[in-house]
Amino acid sequence: MGAGFDIGVAASVNIDDSILIVKEGTGEFKGLWGLPKGRVEPPESLEKAVLRELFEETGLVGEINGVIAIRNKNDLRNTSVFICFDVIPLNENVVIDGDEITDIRFIRLNEVENINWVSPAMKHMVISSLKTKQGLQLLDISKSPNSTYTLSIPNDVDEFKLEVLR
Repeated sequence: MGAGFDIGVAASVNIDDSILIVKEGTGEFKGLWGLPKGRVEPPESLEKAVLRELFEETGLVGEINGVIAIRNKNDLRNTSVFICFDVIPLNENVVIDGDEITDIRFIRLNEVENINWVSPAMKHMVISSLKTKQGLQLLDISKSPNSTYTLSIPNDVDEFKLEVLR
C-alpha cells in the first residue's frame, strides 16, 4: 500500500488443539515467531493475500473458514490494519521456504508463553485462535466473479446471514 496506510493478513492453521507458527528469517523480526503472514498487494483481495502468504511460507494450500482477530495500529506516520483469518489446510505437505521463513512448528496453548513473538498482538491472536471454537464467519456476497465482496459476521446470527444472502 502507499505511504501512510498498510494492510496485513495472517493465517491461523489449527490442527488437533495446536497452531502452526513460523520463525522469521529476514527483516526486523528475524528470529522471532508468528503466524504465516504478509502484506496485501494491490489489487489483491484480503482472502487471496492470506492464502498466497500461507502457501509461500509453508507450502500449505488452504480454505478460509472465518476471521479470528483484527488488529489496528495508528501512529504519527502510519495506519496499519492486520486481519487474522482462520484457515483450514487442504494438504499436509509443510515446506519451509528457507529464506523468509527458517522454521515451522505446531504449538499448544501451554507453550505460548515460551515463544519469542514478533509482537504482543501476534501472541494474543494465537491465544485467541487456540481458545476460540468459532470466530467470525466469512460470507461471500460478491455479485461478480471479477470482484470480491465479503462480510464477516458472528456465527450465531443466522437470520442476518439469510437476509444478506437474499
